[in-house]
Amino acid sequence: MDPTHSLDALAQQTAQTPSFKTVVARLHSGERDILLGGLPHSLAAFLLVHLQRTLDRTVLIVAADEERAEQWRDDLQAIAGGQVVRYFPAWDTDVYDKRSPDIEITGLRIEAAMHLQQQRPSIVVAPAKALLTPLIPPDAMELATLHLKKGDEQPPDDVVSHLVDCGFERVATVDGLGQFSMRGGILDIYPFGSEHPFRIEFFGDEIDSIRQFDVSTQRSREHCNQAHIPPAREVVLCSPFYEDYVQRIAAAKDYEQALETLRDQFELGGSLEGVESYMGLLYERDNGLFEYLDNPLVFCEEEEDLYAEVERAVARPQKEYERHGERDALVPTDALIRDGQWLRERMVDCTRLQPAPVGRGDEAVQFNAHEARSYEGEIALLQKEVERFSDEEYAIHMRCETQGQNSRLREIFAEWPEINFGLGTLHKGFIFPEARLVLLNDHELFSRQKRRYRYR
Repeated sequence: MDPTHSLDALAQQTAQTPSFKTVVARLHSGERDILLGGLPHSLAAFLLVHLQRTLDRTVLIVAADEERAEQWRDDLQAIAGGQVVRYFPAWDTDVYDKRSPDIEITGLRIEAAMHLQQQRPSIVVAPAKALLTPLIPPDAMELATLHLKKGDEQPPDDVVSHLVDCGFERVATVDGLGQFSMRGGILDIYPFGSEHPFRIEFFGDEIDSIRQFDVSTQRSREHCNQAHIPPAREVVLCSPFYEDYVQRIAAAKDYEQALETLRDQFELGGSLEGVESYMGLLYERDNGLFEYLDNPLVFCEEEEDLYAEVERAVARPQKEYERHGERDALVPTDALIRDGQWLRERMVDCTRLQPAPVGRGDEAVQFNAHEARSYEGEIALLQKEVERFSDEEYAIHMRCETQGQNSRLREIFAEWPEINFGLGTLHKGFIFPEARLVLLNDHELFSRQKRRYRYR
């Protein structure tokens, strides 16, 4: 079989199994807590993609930590694609660091929120601690998003002023996300959520043309009728938000001394570095990502691991406050971020899927699947097992990271029973007897680690 990037055939095969259909039926009947047993990580990714497609509901995967969240993201994107699967990372700063999150993290958080707000088909992956921090609320996101359309009247000076208020960096030549440049009547801008930057030409105050361009060559690509420009930071200064911030800071009498520096930042026009920590106070809204979730289907990893990581995430700034809060006039931690109890309360309101804890397996939908073994270069052992699976009429799939590796393995396995080769690996293979399906990854054959990336 010719190698393919698509995992659609496996998605269709798994979707027809009784266990997958049972989960769908129980969700259709209105069940809100469903336990799952014998479901390896990568097979669970197929299930979650199937549920999103079948039920047309937003799916939220809550992982214990960033490493596991990134593994979920990788596998889900391999199955459903990057346009459906969004990653919502945690800040790379603590609330008392006086630093803003990295622009890459801010961009991914805004993109996930924007994707949900536009009600697109969505699977969102988040480490648990990412859900504890505030997020720009939907009304602020909508007012701060600039909608540019060919033929509209939009004074260029007003557009530039809006971009500055929404956190864009003015540069001579745009070469990265969150930047813009203005040369005569030509505006270049690279917003979050767009694969390529936009080049917008004005004729007076009228938008004469909108094109995308290649950031490396600066050459124009396709023409567009419109461009949607979300903010480049989560605390926006455009009206009416600036005036609201000042009023809310003045009204927070319990933290008057602690907010003195923040008040000066706004009133005297100082740097807004680190201001994201105060979003809950500035917007008076701090339900974070849950502000954007309407009746989500939530998959939680093992609760013990998940909430242990949450407690560690809250404990770090809490200790900082206990040691230095009075001396440094810090706002109490619980006024800036949420905690494990709050997260539990949010989860109670959601339809949840989760692995069955020890002792409750009889209540779970059983998939009776397991992870594929690591063969550590023992090709003879692999051949023996492949022949056994073939005799038992399993469909055997081998996923390879590169075309070169795919060609090499096809040569090695040329005389073996039929193996369906494909490009694009998952983190772990699995054996799913119910579907008569085996999925293996080339990195599991030779005990190599799957290549991973942090963000983009």
